[in-house]
Amino acid sequence: SEELPGGNVLISSRAWGGRFYNIFTFTDRRTAQGQWGEKAFSGKDNGGVEANQNACNGEVMVVRATRQSDGKKTNLLLQSLPLGPGRANVGIYFKDLADATSYASPQALAANWAGPYQVTDKPSAYSTMTLQHNGKIGFLYEEETHCGTQGGGYTIVYRPLTLQEITNGLYR
Repeated sequence: SEELPGGNVLISSRAWGGRFYNIFTFTDRRTAQGQWGEKAFSGKDNGGVEANQNACNGEVMVVRATRQSDGKKTNLLLQSLPLGPGRANVGIYFKDLADATSYASPQALAANWAGPYQVTDKPSAYSTMTLQHNGKIGFLYEEETHCGTQGGGYTIVYRPLTLQEITNGLYR
């Protein structure tokens, strides 16, 4: 889960071929009262995040970024997952949350993502990330580094990534 720019809470869960997204909208922040929206699928058909032939855990994270095209500050939503086919080719999709319409509902949030940036070309699975003090994204994921283990020998790999790498220079 992740807090969206407006203060509501986003939940991302694995689904065959992509992700399910839902948003908890607060009606009273003081008492944490509110309600969930209607979950929305994000995948190939709506320009969302595609997990080709897999359903696997990943990470969702909002980071402050600067758009290279106009120098404006924005919020960027990142989603990691195996790109596939199967549990392989872990990567990261991104979505500019430039205005509230891009995350006004689970359906709006689920559609029209950019990327992905492919982190590895090996069999790989679960991933997580965090914003480091130096501004890089600390990315941790499972990878079948040693050939021949056929899913039974994941190595935990750490890679520091920049937003420039993840977005092919579109954001920093």
